[in-house]
Amino acid sequence: MIREEARVGIIGGTGRMGSWLAGLLERRGHHVLKAGRRTRILPEDVARSCDVIVISVPVDATIPVIERIAPLVRKDAMLMDLTSLKVAPMEAMLSLCRGQVVGLHPLFGPTARFEEGPLTVAACRGRGESGFLWIRSRLQDEGYFVKEIDPAEHDRIMAVIQGVYHFSAIALGLFLNDCGIPPGDLCAWSTPAFRAMLKRIRAVAAQPGGLFRAILTENPAAGDFVAQYRSAVETLNHFLSLPDRAQFEQAFGRLKDAFGNGD
Repeated sequence: MIREEARVGIIGGTGRMGSWLAGLLERRGHHVLKAGRRTRILPEDVARSCDVIVISVPVDATIPVIERIAPLVRKDAMLMDLTSLKVAPMEAMLSLCRGQVVGLHPLFGPTARFEEGPLTVAACRGRGESGFLWIRSRLQDEGYFVKEIDPAEHDRIMAVIQGVYHFSAIALGLFLNDCGIPPGDLCAWSTPAFRAMLKRIRAVAAQPGGLFRAILTENPAAGDFVAQYRSAVETLNHFLSLPDRAQFEQAFGRLKDAFGNGD
């Protein structure tokens, strides 16, 4: 049973998403311990002493951290992660932790604002009911939407929303860098839509490259979807090379059927 006044420890609590969750829980009146690369508090200290332990580290570091600290979590405590992948972290936590287990993935960055639209947290049930209800209520009280999802389905969807999305942004950025048109000219003559695309590329470029490599390589479903995306590009290019416009018009008709209603 997770106590209402639970003491929370966040491994990676000095990072961007760890700081976001720490601030949220501190506003709800919880005492939060943060273990980071430069803190005196060690992950092992957090694992042994806290009622709720959260792992908020880069994707490729998540499993090693779980293996290091999960066996130390008390049986009456809860282990939780904020990773953008869910299958492997959930399996590791359930296998190595004696306590309750919950998997979370905030579908937004740490600086996202409610004025920009609904902010959703994907939630995967692992083990135990009280811990799941505990974190869900705190997120909902702060205005976030909490949507439950199976870990495998989460990773499959994220392979498109994160994997293909970032693959296309990186590929476009590499093309623009090599196309021979100076960046200043691209900015000076941009349409609003192209400016938004450049903003998207800049946002990706501002992050560590390892983050996106992990998103594209650690999710087993990402490779197949990226291959399907590349095939769609090649098919479109083929249609444009044909003298007959029929196949392009048919493909564009499918696009209008799927996305042309504005929803």
